[in-house]
Amino acid sequence: PKVIRLLGICLHPVPSLVMEFMEFGDLRVLLDKVRDQPVASQEKCFPWSVRLKILYDVAQGMEYSHRHTPQIIHRDLKSPNVFLKVDNGE
Repeated sequence: PKVIRLLGICLHPVPSLVMEFMEFGDLRVLLDKVRDQPVASQEKCFPWSVRLKILYDVAQGMEYSHRHTPQIIHRDLKSPNVFLKVDNGE
């Protein structure tokens, strides 16, 4: 549940991946929005409880990938590659 689903691949006109829709985009966009806020309101719009939840979810996704047989190594883990969606209680 912490790994985005790959739905398909398109090779033409340019190689592209078709993945499930993530309504909140990626973590980089969120971090940029938070950075643009005054320091006093950064905690209010992006509390530590949410930061730790994202961190834990990413760790769970990486653990799943590494335990998979054959093992999957991401090799490009960065904020633009962390996608966000509404937490449905998982």
